[in-house]
Amino acid sequence: MQRIAEKQFPLNDERIKYVGRADFINSFMLKEQLYDKTLWKIFVDQFRERKDGEKGTWLGEFFGKMMRGACLTYQYTRDEKLLTILENAVEDFLTTQDELGRFSTYTTEKEFTGWDMWGRKYAMLGLEYFYEISDNEGLKKRIVTALEKHADYIVENVGEGKKHPIAYAVSFWQHAGLPSCSILEPFVKLYKLTGKQAYLKYAEAIVKTGFTNNEDDLVEIFYKKQKRIPELISKKGYEMMSCFQGLLEYYEVVGEEKYLTALCNFVDAVVETELTEIGGLGTDYEFFDDSVKNQIYYKDKPMLETCVTVTFMNLCYRMLQFTGDSRFADYIERSAYNAMFGAVNTEKNQTSFKWNEGGPQLIETHYFLPIDSYSPLARQRRAVDVGGCLTLREDGMKYGCCTCISSAGTAISALYGIMKTENGYVINGYEEGHAKLFSPSGMAFDLKIAGKPFENDEAIKISLSMQEKEDLRFLLRIPKWSKKTTVRCKGKQYTPKAGGYLEICESFEDGDEIEVITDTKIYAICQGNKVLLKKCAYVLARDERYEDGFDEAVQIPILEGGRVNGRKACVGKFNALAEFSVPLENGKSILLCDYSSAGKKWDKGVNLRVSVWL
Repeated sequence: MQRIAEKQFPLNDERIKYVGRADFINSFMLKEQLYDKTLWKIFVDQFRERKDGEKGTWLGEFFGKMMRGACLTYQYTRDEKLLTILENAVEDFLTTQDELGRFSTYTTEKEFTGWDMWGRKYAMLGLEYFYEISDNEGLKKRIVTALEKHADYIVENVGEGKKHPIAYAVSFWQHAGLPSCSILEPFVKLYKLTGKQAYLKYAEAIVKTGFTNNEDDLVEIFYKKQKRIPELISKKGYEMMSCFQGLLEYYEVVGEEKYLTALCNFVDAVVETELTEIGGLGTDYEFFDDSVKNQIYYKDKPMLETCVTVTFMNLCYRMLQFTGDSRFADYIERSAYNAMFGAVNTEKNQTSFKWNEGGPQLIETHYFLPIDSYSPLARQRRAVDVGGCLTLREDGMKYGCCTCISSAGTAISALYGIMKTENGYVINGYEEGHAKLFSPSGMAFDLKIAGKPFENDEAIKISLSMQEKEDLRFLLRIPKWSKKTTVRCKGKQYTPKAGGYLEICESFEDGDEIEVITDTKIYAICQGNKVLLKKCAYVLARDERYEDGFDEAVQIPILEGGRVNGRKACVGKFNALAEFSVPLENGKSILLCDYSSAGKKWDKGVNLRVSVWL
């Protein structure tokens, strides 16, 4: 893997406003989840009621998960209404800290069992992410004080020779300690805030466990490339990636090359065996299971959990910032445009629940959740289950882990698009939109991105509006999916290779334009006896609603270079970004649309099938 090239940083004083799918999805999450004051209150109350210990459950994760996603969403939207809601939620949350300094949904009698350390991890992360977006200095000081009390209690009670000597490695026995060891990330972030050596020492102790309580020392395994992901004893993908995100934070502090090597090798290993064509991972619920090989098969079980998709996107977002390697932007784009956007319940379907109210009779209820927990691949349905589903109130109100985490994924889908380096800007994504940026001299200028390669085969045009002529530097990501890309700027023409960045350094003036012409043909990816079709970054999918022989086997003519003929269609039976008619060997044709629009009909349990492998 390419090592550190040129670090990238999120926009700060600059602003970006997209007008395409990324903006629509973020606005949807704002209105349908993050503005919900009652929901925030319910999540906070779990820390007052402390009922998790009764069943060893994970109510403690919901607040921090959604707070992290909400803060990332704010970084994109700069929505002041959202910021006020989050500040009030944090104020409420701080009142739940007990006299021992704990933010926990477990009583002291049950503490450090079940998912307690996992919940404490998310409590810390939620406060730390809010700290980063807040300008309320008084509140920020109280947050740090509360975090220190919370962390000090853990350090005092968990560790070698203490009350719970190895709780951080074994507190949830089914997954070998991965959930608990993921508390590494917030401990390092807290060290960065306070400089307290006790937190760095504690992080070091976690790293030395190798993140498990079995013989798999994951740090050593991936440092030395000793195993592939399917060969590991515990394969809980979401928690494993969370541990390695913590390792990145740790490496940034200690600078020991071994950890960067282990981290890079780990990501390579995950991509090699687990990253499917739609950008989801783990075809056995949320477990890594050689997903690249298994993605073509029908399975009568949920797969590609949205929590795993979002965690992979988050890890890639941090790796993109740290390494400047364009492949991480490629991975984010693949996950965002397919699995992530496909999981958002844009049609506001009703999810079905069956639950028992203390008696023998199952009661079925239906209500709206903004996120689907799993992503189908081969002749499967959406909304087959709610991941991490727990009851939060006596009236049977339920929520799920994927629903809480997803605003982080939708936010990253926008945040990665334009970033900056020490001496310029990086165009990672080509969503239509408008940005207000600054030149090296501090002059504000406008940048507009237009063009819809997937929908209309249009070239991407990046136009500049500025008051004075000035030297600017841009790094343009050349998408891995584009077999041939042409870039035109200031009378010059470039034909860069797929993957990596093209550097443009010019003296720009008002009205100047950069044109990026990508390959918009439909291509086939063959695996086993199945074929999958992609156009640009989008996977195409069949939808049962087209009523064109969904269950019939099809043979698609594949031309030289893997190209497939297909023409744009305008059927309009349901909302889709774009639809295409693809000819078959027998002279007939089938209809396909973008995967993110397919299968979004599951109202009250009536859900239709979708397939990307044909």
